[in-house]
Amino acid sequence: MAAKEELAVSQKQSIAQAAAELILPEDFIYLDAGSSTLALARALSGPALNASYVTNGVAHARLLAQKGCRVFLPGGLLRPQTEAIIGAAALTAIQQYNFTKAFMGANGVALDSGFTTPRSRGGRRQGCGSPPGAGNVVPGGRHQIRAGLPRRHL
Repeated sequence: MAAKEELAVSQKQSIAQAAAELILPEDFIYLDAGSSTLALARALSGPALNASYVTNGVAHARLLAQKGCRVFLPGGLLRPQTEAIIGAAALTAIQQYNFTKAFMGANGVALDSGFTTPRSRGGRRQGCGSPPGAGNVVPGGRHQIRAGLPRRHL
């Protein structure tokens, strides 16, 4: 993950700052593992620090805890390359929550297949969710793609 943290740094910082401004003190946030979402954790300040966070990113959890945030970690298998907690146990744990906002990492997004990553089963990212009726905003380089994708209520 260290190599990915060094890519598109200014873009990630801009996206992270904009995303951080969306977080309210009463929010219950899912923060996915990944370099862009780690930039978001770094950008958090002020009232956003009073929100509660669930993350599968070990580095994310550590940073949030150091900032004084309330942090929940799912159980599961630790993937050493990314320091992400993955697998069926993590997915089951995450599905027990009802998030007000979710900040997801993804390598791609399409209206027909949703969020995708190279390692996801069948090309579809498993375990993504956001509140019913919420639209997903996906920063894509110079563009922002707004898509009403099918998702489960977590």
